[in-house]
Amino acid sequence: MLDTDNDATVDLAEAKQAGAAVFDRLDSDKDGTLNVDELSGRLTKEEIEAGNPGHKDNLTRDQYLAIVDLRFKGVDSSHDQKLDIQELSSPSGESLVKLIVYRILI
Repeated sequence: MLDTDNDATVDLAEAKQAGAAVFDRLDSDKDGTLNVDELSGRLTKEEIEAGNPGHKDNLTRDQYLAIVDLRFKGVDSSHDQKLDIQELSSPSGESLVKLIVYRILI
């Protein structure tokens, strides 16, 4: 559940909490990183490299959550530090949802 305080919006803390849960679920080998295969299309190889200053093929939990933070801020068109359904339904909102909602992506 994204909206843990039931205010019909998702704030950054809720997004990061959900993102951390998705990270843990995707980390199938439990090595504390996500590689391209584990990310299952949520990020491109280029986005992974941009999120990892060492240009490795994986992301740590902190790096993954930094991308969640960056995408959240990009989606927050009203600049109120909360995302409503319209913002989450936008194309940029959908790119954030891929990181904070566990779904099998094909």
